[in-house]
Amino acid sequence: MTVPAATFISMESTVLVILNDGKYEEFEIPAEHQSVAWSMENGRLKIQAFKKKDDGTYVGGLILAEFSSGSWLGVRRVNYPS
Repeated sequence: MTVPAATFISMESTVLVILNDGKYEEFEIPAEHQSVAWSMENGRLKIQAFKKKDDGTYVGGLILAEFSSGSWLGVRRVNYPS
């Protein structure tokens, strides 16, 4: 799967998933990947890492997590200061 770069979060970002029990989980960009993104389908949430190709497009890589419908409340990116 190839996705336009505008869909992705910068290298310094973390994806934060807020769960329905009030807890949260953070997902950072894993080694050898350049971006992390999320997608939603039928209430399900998927967090996935992507690699950047030489031509500037991104290709799907490692699936970091999947959450079923009703188990999560929100998702957002978080930029921590360096």
